[in-house]
Amino acid sequence: MQYPEIQKIFIVDADPFWTGVLLGALAKLGYYDITAFNSGADCIEHLSEEPGLVFMDSQVEALCGRDVLYRIERHHPSIPVIFCSAQEDIPVDVKSIKGRSCHYISKTRIHKGELVSVIDSAMRRQAFSQEIY
Repeated sequence: MQYPEIQKIFIVDADPFWTGVLLGALAKLGYYDITAFNSGADCIEHLSEEPGLVFMDSQVEALCGRDVLYRIERHHPSIPVIFCSAQEDIPVDVKSIKGRSCHYISKTRIHKGELVSVIDSAMRRQAFSQEIY
């Protein structure tokens, strides 16, 4: 199965340290068209730019990450979302997966191999859902 190349990535997180870590890791993987937002509302305002992937903190400012996920899926269902959380908490993971985010990354234990695997999984899921619909 062939899946599309990611042209643009959004990062939605108010933590500048984590955003910097993720920006650096994605750049090392060859992704350079990355836009970072401090809030879910800002991300929603820019969805018309059609990112190929969204990394989002599960607890984004005033809006819960799951609320932002719901809005993305409702209006832009082809955009895969990956939750990022500092909480190493199984219930958060289960809620994000039940909310149909592609994957869940623990901010405290992320490594290059996992990041590559998560991106690959997100793109496979997106390609599969496009083939079905």
